[in-house]
Amino acid sequence: MSNFPRLKVVRWGGLIAATHQTIPEVRGHVVDEAMISSNLRRRMGRLERLAARCALGVLKSDHRQGEQTGELIFCSRFGNVETLETLLCSLYLREPVSPMAFSGSVHNAAPGLVGQIRNERLNHTAIASGQRSLAAGLIESASRLVTEPCSNVTLIYAETGLPALFRELDDSVQCDIALGLRLMLAPANDSNSAIRVTDGVEGARQLLDSLESGISQLFVGDAS
Repeated sequence: MSNFPRLKVVRWGGLIAATHQTIPEVRGHVVDEAMISSNLRRRMGRLERLAARCALGVLKSDHRQGEQTGELIFCSRFGNVETLETLLCSLYLREPVSPMAFSGSVHNAAPGLVGQIRNERLNHTAIASGQRSLAAGLIESASRLVTEPCSNVTLIYAETGLPALFRELDDSVQCDIALGLRLMLAPANDSNSAIRVTDGVEGARQLLDSLESGISQLFVGDAS
């Protein structure tokens, strides 16, 4: 990955919470949950609410104001496991399964909901790639910028701690975290410092810390 192009972060926002019960710490540009209409909030799990708040923070809430993105890319290792657990329990108990809950459990639910909130048809991609999900999202972002006629993309990354039923299978996600990044290609001759993005939730935390310190470029893999 030594030739990975550097990406410039135009605008960013993040949310971090130790558990589902705590109020998330706000980093950068994030909208308040009240900005999402109550009828949509009822359809959203915690992961979608965190992701949408970050996405809306780096995009204006109404696309008619001129803030548009060439592509919305959502990446998450597990997605909305909270709602999925509810569906699985209903199946086990032979209870009716909620169609609304099912629509919220699919992996591309978050970017679809962002489009609904903004009343905009957004091209979007949803990615799951294990511990490398954030890196995979950045690789997809770079690919879009290099090969597609768009000047910027918006990346959303979100993870929440696994429910107790699944925690013994993988306890690597021990917090709730989401981030939104408006990205464009950095100028080829730009020598400013850049962040090397590492894997998993810890890599996302380090990325937010670096962005908060003022570094605005990033790359995946070895430095070019």
